[in-house]
Amino acid sequence: MNLKVVIEEDTEDDGFIISCPALPGCHSEGETVEEALANIRDASSFGRSGYHGDRHQKREADDY
Repeated sequence: MNLKVVIEEDTEDDGFIISCPALPGCHSEGETVEEALANIRDASSFGRSGYHGDRHQKREADDY
């Protein structure tokens, strides 16, 4: 699945900030654009698998 990302130059820390608008709260960073893209791929895989930042996976209806 291809998702659009937004890349911004971080002039304070000399790197790049990246986010995925389709996955609220999915942000990352990197020293290079390539590193930021690799990091957002990892971060977005958590978002798509159900990780929501609270160390608990999203439960499906069949799990209840």
